[in-house]
Parts: sequence; structure tokens; C-alpha cells
Amino acid sequence: MKIEAKKIGKGEFTPKTIAIDFDGVIHEFENWEGHTKFNNMIPGAKEAIDKLIDELGYTIIIYTCRSRIDAVKSFLKRHGIRYHYINENPYQPEDVSPAKMFADLYIDDRAIQFRNWQQALNDIILRDQQKDALVEVYTFGLKQTYYLEKRQQTLLAFIREHGIEVAIDVRHNRGDRFKNWDCSGLNLSKAIRATFGDTCRYLPLPLLGIPSGKRREYARDPKKMEHWYLNFIHENRELVLSYFDKVRGKKVVLLCIENLKSPSSPYCHRIWLRDWLVGEGIATIGNQEEIE
Repeated sequence: MKIEAKKIGKGEFTPKTIAIDFDGVIHEFENWEGHTKFNNMIPGAKEAIDKLIDELGYTIIIYTCRSRIDAVKSFLKRHGIRYHYINENPYQPEDVSPAKMFADLYIDDRAIQFRNWQQALNDIILRDQQKDALVEVYTFGLKQTYYLEKRQQTLLAFIREHGIEVAIDVRHNRGDRFKNWDCSGLNLSKAIRATFGDTCRYLPLPLLGIPSGKRREYARDPKKMEHWYLNFIHENRELVLSYFDKVRGKKVVLLCIENLKSPSSPYCHRIWLRDWLVGEGIATIGNQEEIE
């Protein structure tokens, strides 16, 4: 929510200013879905910004490439994020170009801190190497008949055993797909965060879920569903590759409730997606067996 900055009188010093990137620093950004589509807030963002304002006395400027600033403001207000300005610094020196917003400090997830050119080049080379690394893909599926608590605890044990760093939900096509995996009031994304902290992230993959109408249509014909699914991935190839580029070099598990070995549950798109990623040369298979 916007807060009023203290007026600066003539001859007074300008306030200490921090420019904070929105996507990837305040808002969890993994894949572009439009100017008004948002995911969750990054844990700790609100508390850190509150401390910057209340204890350290900084003026907060949020900057973003999004054109719908009204939608950004609504997100910030909804999550209680305070700020002074968005994409502007009223204290910009008169003899300084407005093309670059002036600030004392910048916080950005895509920045490389410059110390010297050798260090900068080393950081860029390291990032390129990480981008070229293979994704180690695991798959995880459970029967619908499992009790909710057992499903969740079995998955958490699987993540711990294999050292999974990113859990990607490919089961449905919108939102947090495991809200009904409730266990003592925690949905799966919260359970992963509570159990593993920053060592394992939960990410939805809304693009690649089978729409409910298609699931019903193809329920008795898995080959037909597989054909539709792979065609859909092919049509959105660049978008899918850009998504998995963000998890290069990581151990990733593709999550799905349905069990591949059960003839009554033919929804095995996590396997089709895994094999497609391997075929594209960006992934290697981490586990061969399905969890029952």
C-alpha cells in the first residue's frame, strides 16, 4: 500500500532510497502469464520492507516492466506491502536523465553485483553453465484411495529421500492444485515450505494441466489423451522450455495423484512430460519406479 513520503524542504538532503524489483523479488515469478496474472508473494518480503521503512528509514521505490500498474498496486495492497513510489523517483536530481531511476541501492534477482570485470565475467559464465545443465526429473504419483495425510507424508518423505529441490505440480490446470491435500490445515505448498524451507520450492505449472473436459473425454482412451497432450506441448514448446530453463541443474519432481500402473487411472501426463523433456535434451531421468 502506498505511503506518503516526507516532504523535502529546499536545501535538505534527499532521503535514502532503495529501488526494489517487483517480479522475482516481491512476487514469485516463474512464467509470464499476462500483466494481471500473479502468483504468491515471496516469503519474507513484507517483513524486510517493513524493517527498511520503520527501522532503517529508507524510501521504497518499486520498479517493474508490467504495464498494468493498477494491478501491481492491487497485489501490493492485498499483501500489505508498503511502498512510497512505483517506477518513479520524485527526488531525481534535475541534471540526471530520467531514463535510469536514481537510487542508493537496487535489489533485483537478475542483477550481477559489480566489483571488477573479472568477477562479473565469472558470474556470467557460471550462470550460463547452470542454464546448460540438465534437469534431473523425478516423477511421483499416488492412488486416489490413499488417505490424505498418508499421501502428503509419503510425498514429503520422497522429497527428503531424493533431495528434491523443486516440486512441480502438473495435475490440474489452474491455481494451487493440491489444496485438497489437507493435513492439519496445511495445503501441500505450505507443507513443503514448512518442512524444507528454502531447500525445496513448490511450483505450479498451469499451462500443462489436462483441462477437465479433455480428461473426461479421454478417460477411457489414454493413447488419445497422450496424443493430444504431446501435441499441446509441441505447440507451446518455447514456453515450456523457458519454464524449465529456470530449474536447470536442479532435482525436480513432477507431481500427480493418479498412478501410472493402475489401469483405472490412465492420467500419466507427468510421465509424458518427463519423457518429452528427456527427448529435448534438457533433462535426465531421476527415478524409474512410481510410488504407489
